[in-house]
This record gives sequence, C-alpha cells and structure tokens, in this order.
Amino acid sequence: MLAKTPIRTRLITASALVVALGLGVSACSGGESSTGASESSSPSASPSPSQSGYPVEFKSTLRSVQSRVNDVGTSGNQTYGVNVLEGSTEINDVYVKVRMLGTVDYTDKSGTIGGFLELIWQDGTVLGFRQNGTATFDKSSKETEFDATLETVNGSGKAVGTTGTGTLTGTRPGSLGASVKIEVALDLVNAPELITGDASSRGVPTPSKSYSATIAP
Repeated sequence: MLAKTPIRTRLITASALVVALGLGVSACSGGESSTGASESSSPSASPSPSQSGYPVEFKSTLRSVQSRVNDVGTSGNQTYGVNVLEGSTEINDVYVKVRMLGTVDYTDKSGTIGGFLELIWQDGTVLGFRQNGTATFDKSSKETEFDATLETVNGSGKAVGTTGTGTLTGTRPGSLGASVKIEVALDLVNAPELITGDASSRGVPTPSKSYSATIAP
C-alpha cells in the first residue's frame, strides 16, 4: 500500500500541471495578458511574392481592315458587331504589329467595347489580351473616346506564360470605321526579354519585403 502513494502523488501533480497550462493558454487567447496581445499584432508569415511586373507602354494608330456591324432599332441608333483594326508600333526597339478584334454595342454612338487586343512580333510570337471598356461619343467635337482595361490571355512562342494587366485609352474622330489612336500601358509578369528588354523579367518576381515574428507562449 505504501508503494502506491508516490504514484498517486505524481498523477495529481501532472493533472494540476495540465490544468495550469490550460488556464495559461486561455488567458493568452482571451487577451488578458498584455504581452500576448502585443505580440499577436505582428505579422505571422511572409507575404505572397509581389505580382508587380515590368511596365511596357506604346502608342499606335489603328485602321479598320474589316467590319461586320449592323445598325438596328426604330431610328437605327443602335449599333452592334465586330470591327478589326490593325496598326504597328515599336516595343523595346522592335517592330510589332498591333491588331484589335473589337466588339461594339452602342446606343447613340456610345456604349461598351470588348473583344481582344493582339501584339504580334516578326518571329511569330503573339501576346493576347482581353479588353473590356466603354466608348463615349462627344456630340460637340464629333470624337469618340475609348477607355478599357486589359487582361492577358497568354502568349505563344517566347511569350508563353506571360501574365499581367493593362489599360487602353484612345480617340477616334468621325464615325465608326475611322482610324483610332490608342495609348497602352501594360504591367507584365514573366514576360520575355523580347518584350521588356530585361533578361531578368522572365520568371516569378521575388518578394520585395519579408517579415518575421515570434509568438509568445
């Protein structure tokens, strides 16, 4: 009987320790410890890698090469269809063809634009973008202003795996089918040197900042 006494004492001591630890954890999680609350406000993990890419900007004048549009409605004030425009520019001192496969849905010459914007290099590399925006007709100036966002679809050849976003703004004097002057600003991730002029632009960007934190028990 005497041999069992130390064993029972150790069991009671262990149970008390578990209870004490449980109370300590509850106190920390409840914010009653000022030290625990202060430490928990610090970042607990490194942020995701920055997705900011390489800026690419260009201007171009696009001319209509094919048009499939219809005027509908009682007074013919609604227009819908597809317009293909082509032009050229230089990116990183290299000639590039610019092609817009634009969809239009206008009422009184203003409305939404969609479709795609393509950049085509002489070696066959293609980089495609979805475009989504608006066209606004100014009755006084007889000009139409375009404002659209761009989202990379993907690329072929050297541009496979390129991602990113951008903006497109432009103006067109006169009616649908006239030349359009556009300005494009892109932010590309994993783009090849062909496009950016920087050999390090290919690959996932590294984090711009890193953080570490110590969590108090």
